[in-house]
Amino acid sequence: LRAAPPPPPGAGGVQTRGIAPPPPPEPEEPKENTWGDVLPRRQYKGIVRVTVHEAKDLMGKIIGTRDPYVKLKLCDQVEKSSPKVNTTTPTWEETICMFVQDNINDELTLHILQNDVAMGRHIVDDAIGKYVFGVKPLLERPDKKWTGWITLHEAKQGKVRLTLQYEALGSCVVAGQAAEEEWDHGVGLPVPVKERVNNVQGIAQVKLLDVKGLKWVDEERNKDKIPHPFVSVVVSSPNLGELKGITRTVRGSLSPEFREYLEFVVRDVNNDKIEVRLEHQDTLFSDRLGTVKIPMNRVVRGEVLQDWFRLRDGSSKGKILLEIRVAMLEWEGQDPKATEAHIARARLPRDMTGSRFDDEDEWALLVHEDSFTEDVGSPVKKDQ
Repeated sequence: LRAAPPPPPGAGGVQTRGIAPPPPPEPEEPKENTWGDVLPRRQYKGIVRVTVHEAKDLMGKIIGTRDPYVKLKLCDQVEKSSPKVNTTTPTWEETICMFVQDNINDELTLHILQNDVAMGRHIVDDAIGKYVFGVKPLLERPDKKWTGWITLHEAKQGKVRLTLQYEALGSCVVAGQAAEEEWDHGVGLPVPVKERVNNVQGIAQVKLLDVKGLKWVDEERNKDKIPHPFVSVVVSSPNLGELKGITRTVRGSLSPEFREYLEFVVRDVNNDKIEVRLEHQDTLFSDRLGTVKIPMNRVVRGEVLQDWFRLRDGSSKGKILLEIRVAMLEWEGQDPKATEAHIARARLPRDMTGSRFDDEDEWALLVHEDSFTEDVGSPVKKDQ
């Protein structure tokens, strides 16, 4: 009889000699709330540089002097020129940059107005005339530039000479994805532009991420009410109105996930404000669930980098996860570069930054999750 062949190595519970093969590597957990996770809801595609040269043949006034100025409006961005005194043939030679969200459908409206409110004469500035430009025809020109005279509408007479120049902007989302692990400042990656911009300092980059712990303040009254939350963001500048963007509505959720991204122009990082409002979409009206108010200079200091903030002044309690930066505009010859200057300034003690906000101001009440007890509605800090 032949002997049975030896069992193969490792069979039958027999230990093999040598080094065991290394275990397979564990898959890396993806980073949460990266640039690739957010949906761009409101994003700037380009800039229209409007140079207002002069006007002629404006209608005079029967009583008083003609003191005209120019107001430009593109979507919700409103900018104004300086007023000219006692003239129907004003010369401005001022360049104002307007930021485009939709290259196909956006329209730029030019208004010529009488400077009455600032002079204390009336409560409304009288209209002298207006004109509406489409952005798309400007893009179809070979050099994306136009210069000429336009005849004012809604006026018996009057013409204005302008130069319009379109400039495309790079995507902040694409830039953020390329530097995801390298950039942890409240000042975002710079936004390069070809020429100097006088009326805007940067772009606020707002990520609206998650909400948790949402419950009604008056639970008895609202026990049968199901929230349908959405977020509206309002950025305000002194004397220039508000910019507003909204997210989609997440129906029937106490812990909605938004993961949306919105952009807003910033005129002055020391004086502009951001207000984040969580609202409930009812059949006809919306109900304010809570608000977070943030001065823009706190954003630049890096105090809103994926932190939870308590909702205030609404019909519910809860927390919202925000990430906000300000990306500064930079152009060739800018000295010092705006991004480097604001990062250096953000490292200074708060009382040396020159902000007009103080600790008693309601806009300075940033409330982080780790500053409060588990009852998010309680205003009592842990160390008290």
